[in-house]
Amino acid sequence: MQTPSQSAEQVNVCIHGHGIVCGLTAQVGENCDVIIGAGSAIAADGRLVQVHSQRFRYYLKQPSKITQQYFPHRVETTGRINRSVLELSDSSQYDVRTMDPLKPQSPNDLPTHDLLADKILVIMESQEEKKQYFLLVSPSELLKKDPALLKQVEQLAREEITEEVHGIFKKPKESVRYSEEVIDAALRPSLQLTEVMVPRFGYKKLAIISNGQPFGTDNFQNPYLRINTFSDIFFEYKAILDDLVPEFCEALEKLHALFGARLSHKGSAYWEKYRKILVRKWQVFLEEGEHLYYIQYFYDWLVDLVKAYEELRVHLSAFGGECHCDGQVLEQEPVTILKLGPMLGAQSSYLPVPFRDYFKPPLINGQNEERWNEIRFLHWRLMMMIWTFDLPFLKLDENVLRRERYLVPAQEFEDSTNYLETADFETIPIKFIPGQTPDTDLGRQAIPYYYPLDADSPFSLHRYWNYRFTQMKRVRHLHSYNAFKNSDSYVFLNEGNYHTDALYPLAFHLREYPFLRVEGHIGKLFDTNETVKNFAALMQRDHVVFRVIAVSTADVNDFVNKKPANATRPPGLGMEHVGGLEQGQTLVLVYAEADEQIELAECKKDSVPEIAGRTIVADFTIPFISRR
Repeated sequence: MQTPSQSAEQVNVCIHGHGIVCGLTAQVGENCDVIIGAGSAIAADGRLVQVHSQRFRYYLKQPSKITQQYFPHRVETTGRINRSVLELSDSSQYDVRTMDPLKPQSPNDLPTHDLLADKILVIMESQEEKKQYFLLVSPSELLKKDPALLKQVEQLAREEITEEVHGIFKKPKESVRYSEEVIDAALRPSLQLTEVMVPRFGYKKLAIISNGQPFGTDNFQNPYLRINTFSDIFFEYKAILDDLVPEFCEALEKLHALFGARLSHKGSAYWEKYRKILVRKWQVFLEEGEHLYYIQYFYDWLVDLVKAYEELRVHLSAFGGECHCDGQVLEQEPVTILKLGPMLGAQSSYLPVPFRDYFKPPLINGQNEERWNEIRFLHWRLMMMIWTFDLPFLKLDENVLRRERYLVPAQEFEDSTNYLETADFETIPIKFIPGQTPDTDLGRQAIPYYYPLDADSPFSLHRYWNYRFTQMKRVRHLHSYNAFKNSDSYVFLNEGNYHTDALYPLAFHLREYPFLRVEGHIGKLFDTNETVKNFAALMQRDHVVFRVIAVSTADVNDFVNKKPANATRPPGLGMEHVGGLEQGQTLVLVYAEADEQIELAECKKDSVPEIAGRTIVADFTIPFISRR
């Protein structure tokens, strides 16, 4: 908004945004001509820049005075050299005394390399002369004009500074050279976010034939060959998580360093708290050492977190909003600079090109406000997934949040883990919860068992699971194991009234929900006569069909690797943990063959077995009906 003291030409550019609004393409013609498509842009100081179609065949041997003032550089006229700045001539007539062609005229006239190979097309508009200058500028010169950007590039480069680089950013003469990847990462901070990959169960330690050999196909075997006890399963998951937890925390630290100030006003210490809670929940689980059969759920939790993080990265990579509002009107300089990007010739790419002033609308502006709101939502969902993760009898809310004073007692609300923490595991129900398959967006899947929900808590994940449902006030319709007939349930409406589609999701159509989360069985004792029958009764009641097989830890090897007579493959080949299954597949319940004491350096050793014999300790899925 303008104040009376401001001139009519001064505007708050944040109302409009800034950058190239339309057109202004940069192309190389068949004769090395530089072709500029007509278009308009809004400069960072609010000025409107309009450019007509232009075609250039020559550059000036001696650049204009204003060009040298803004881009001071060494000029030689004794031969065609690779200058860092070239001023294009708008004359249609070639003057050998003042111009040189962009296209080489003879073999003896060749420059040391293509003049256009490392150049960025820049429009410089002089307010005093009311004239536009068209320049080809090397990236190194543009970096010098932006000290903040140069500092970022230097920091990112570190050991990546190269002497020779191929591509559009070749090494300027007598100048430090930064790779295109480094410059692009500085211009687009989302590219700096760390990629996090989750190892597949079995391929961290169990599948490796020789630790001294390279990781790869020639050094792999079927990982289930080495499973004989729950300890083998436990330490495979632990090896994955021991590396993955700190790696993921480092990725979050980078995310918060780059975007934390825009995601919240609460400061870096606030986000650090969540990273500490993530680490502490893993550490407390190991130190407590009583519910070690939950380790598969910890793996699932990290898989969820990585998926949520990747969805956030995707949204950040496509977001281009920016705001210059700082309470001051930007000073209008006598020269306006507009960058059209590198001269790429006939090359085509669907990637944003570096050094192009793309249009950046303000953060608070119609659809852009909606996009930024969703980004903040997805980040907060990630934090709440860390905050609320818990399981029956594990009591991470008390052992971490309350004991370590992350949670003020007045903020504690009843949640479904309290509801489930009854006399023993046998009273915990087994449920089949329909949702989308694990490859779909997290918000379209059913909320897993290990995120307790309740009606009143501001931390309850059902409020932040699906952005569209939150916007439409439909969060009470989300599917989750933690929907109960209880006044603290998130599906509770009023006395005797619930959202029945969430309370009984299998009573409604399943066309959108082909995947069933099977939850509530881990930690129970396997009963040869009853457990499979109970599953069969549930399937009969809910009118769903899949097969349930129980395998002891001692029999896992044969189940996956031994082919029965008259069979084409072992019954368990292809077995994978995915946290559920589709109809027509097979659920494999793995139970401990006998009592097991698992020795952990993280917890105090005693003589009491941590795992009772016949406890269900893991589940896997076979993508077909097993005939065993």
